[in-house]
Amino acid sequence: MTITTLLLALLAFLSTVHGFAAENPCAGKACGDECTQPCPPGMACPAVMYYCQSDGMCSHNAAPECEKDLCAQYHLGQSCITADNLAECRKLAANGCTELVVKESCPLQFDCDDM
Repeated sequence: MTITTLLLALLAFLSTVHGFAAENPCAGKACGDECTQPCPPGMACPAVMYYCQSDGMCSHNAAPECEKDLCAQYHLGQSCITADNLAECRKLAANGCTELVVKESCPLQFDCDDM
């Protein structure tokens, strides 16, 4: 292995482990979601879990300070979640709702218990 290959492998490893990969491992994930990247082949990696932080970066901080997101557990592609009902959930949250009511139907219907 040449020194250049070794340095490139080390750079790739360090950028991935510390959350600075070319593709953000937190893209499309919520604050607090797990974002540990796989260990590159041939490298010895620490057994540390990484989590998405409130700033969108991937870090070893297992208790990030995330804003309470009433709709965080709902994602497009899940059963009974559509773009329309997800938008309604987010609209309720943006208007100050703190107690979300989920009506068990398909698609799910959202309402607010405290507005």
